[in-house]
Amino acid sequence: MPVDVSDLQAQNSNDFRLIDLDQYTNDVFTLLGYKLSSVLDDILLVQYADLADETGDTVMRNGVAIPLAHVQKAWRIGQVVLAGPKCQNVTQGDYICFPSDKGIPCSNLDVDGVGILKDALFLNEDRIFGVCKPIEAKPDANKSSSTNKRTTSKRSRSKIRSKKP
Repeated sequence: MPVDVSDLQAQNSNDFRLIDLDQYTNDVFTLLGYKLSSVLDDILLVQYADLADETGDTVMRNGVAIPLAHVQKAWRIGQVVLAGPKCQNVTQGDYICFPSDKGIPCSNLDVDGVGILKDALFLNEDRIFGVCKPIEAKPDANKSSSTNKRTTSKRSRSKIRSKKP
């Protein structure tokens, strides 16, 4: 008896994607002796962009380094290194925000054309919260040049006035 594909998809809770990474959350992915050249389906390979140091034990939040133990169930920021062909909203190079408890972590993963990624993870595209852009810090953003000029000119005027008889 032939199998109807639509019946199988209706029974499958994972019918919108082929690979469900939630089943592998306690695993660490390694490819010793191989280079990863692409990912499939709606899978993203994401390199953490919010790490505060080389050890990967802390993340930056508003300029403050916070130990990962305190942000285990929080959001993270990463840059997409590879995107599968079924990814619709994200492309290579995009920055994304996502929950830190999703995906499969990987370390020392050799990616073809990129190099070795120390701290990264595999994540389904539907697990991300959104695409974001880094904000470039402007030099002396807290200082107002017009305020400094006015203060300087008031000081010089007061000095000149005090010298006149």
